Amino acid sequence: PDGHAMVVWRQNSGPAQSDIWARRIAADGSVADAETIDHLPRSANEPQVAMDAQGRAIAVWRQFTGFRVGIYANRYAEGQWGPEAVQVEEGVGTVTSQPQLSVNAAGDALAVWQQAANSTPGTRTDIWSNRFAQESDKWGTAVPIENDDAGSMTLPRVALAANGEAAAVWQQTVGTGATALTSAWASLQT
Repeated sequence: PDGHAMVVWRQNSGPAQSDIWARRIAADGSVADAETIDHLPRSANEPQVAMDAQGRAIAVWRQFTGFRVGIYANRYAEGQWGPEAVQVEEGVGTVTSQPQLSVNAAGDALAVWQQAANSTPGTRTDIWSNRFAQESDKWGTAVPIENDDAGSMTLPRVALAANGEAAAVWQQTVGTGATALTSAWASLQT
């Protein structure tokens, strides 16, 4: 609402290394220096960013740590990004992707992503979420937002209302081959 903006992107920084960068653009048009915000070794990609009404921002992305791929976040408040990235999901041995994020005016956030049901390649994928509470300045516990194990889920999207209620939607494919049916699904969280 005050006209400030934040942009994030993935930038290669060496062989098998990419980082998440951010740059703030003030309402008066001045542009801050670009800076890395992931602070982690290895490759990061698929960044998303959202801001609240006070100009605070949260960015989420997919990060390879050498052993697994996880979803990480960092927060911009009081003129600076946090000194380290925070892991948003607790899965061990799983592969995550397609993070999405919504932040409401108060600064609360909800992140959603696709996560493999187990560590076996090609297995079913589920949609998971985690909430960030502005008041405590902490992420909660990651939970699946659906309980239908009939088929793989992809392309999650999320919206978070001022009162904390959220709606998530995703694409789900049930069946295989000629009998496969892909449709849109949704979940409401209060």
